[in-house]
Amino acid sequence: MKQIKVHLIWYTEGSGRRYLVDITDNLEKWLEYNNSLRDEEAYEKLSDFEIQEKYLLMFNKIEEDE
Repeated sequence: MKQIKVHLIWYTEGSGRRYLVDITDNLEKWLEYNNSLRDEEAYEKLSDFEIQEKYLLMFNKIEEDE
């Protein structure tokens, strides 16, 4: 078993609806990727989201990306 620290990224709309946007192990890279999908004037900041830290328990073998 391997434990990986992950971050759950939540967003709450103005209407109060809260939803899970994504799960990542690297917040900075996720934000860079997320903003690459948006127009520059619509870039987001991590403070726009609620970030929840959890540990993912990995029981199956994972191949590392090269």
